[in-house]
Amino acid sequence: MFTAAYALRDEMPWQVQRGTDFFFQGVMALPYHIYVVSSKIPQNEYTERVQYGAAFAFLVLVLLIAATSVVLRERSRSRLSW
Repeated sequence: MFTAAYALRDEMPWQVQRGTDFFFQGVMALPYHIYVVSSKIPQNEYTERVQYGAAFAFLVLVLLIAATSVVLRERSRSRLSW
């Protein structure tokens, strides 16, 4: 999720040849997308919303992954006796 990504895409995700290609195509990593939107694209009202929205989505994903790991750790600790 954090490392493998396209650096440049010249077509939109829904412009695919076959229907199954939609689910198996590469995407830009979210941290890199935030960087591109904030530094490479001319700034306006729309790009500001995209920056904040992408950063919020990234933080939510990281928090969900962290919370899931804490829950799984606590469940495994309660089942194991040291």
